Amino acid sequence: MNKKEQQGNTAENNTVSFPRIAMIDVDRVVAKSSFVKKLKTEYDKKNKELERWLKNVKKQIEKPDSKDVKDKLVKRYEKEFEEKKEEITKDFQKKLKIVNADVTSQISAAAKENHYDIVLSKAVVVLGCDDITELIEKQIK
Repeated sequence: MNKKEQQGNTAENNTVSFPRIAMIDVDRVVAKSSFVKKLKTEYDKKNKELERWLKNVKKQIEKPDSKDVKDKLVKRYEKEFEEKKEEITKDFQKKLKIVNADVTSQISAAAKENHYDIVLSKAVVVLGCDDITELIEKQIK
């Protein structure tokens, strides 16, 4: 057998394996998550409480006649407002990180289970791969 025949036989025996690629609409999955819905409700409730607190603060600031006393109250309440707002935001972001980690874990598990090598965000895919969004939505609920 000459070299060309050997090369031909080698090429015939080699199989080319292409990666399996899937896409997912992560925003849709996260938005439909019951945990995220609960988290948003909780966040809205805390913000409404903060708004009520702010209305009470405005009444408190209007009471004193002295400008100095009003200025001190404004400074005190502004600082307190910022602290409360930051606490609400940090708590929301912390819980959202947990959700993101869970979603990422679910995507990874579904990809392995369905033999996908690569999973891309639907936002960056123009054409040409399987959409596993619904599969993940069913798992995350």
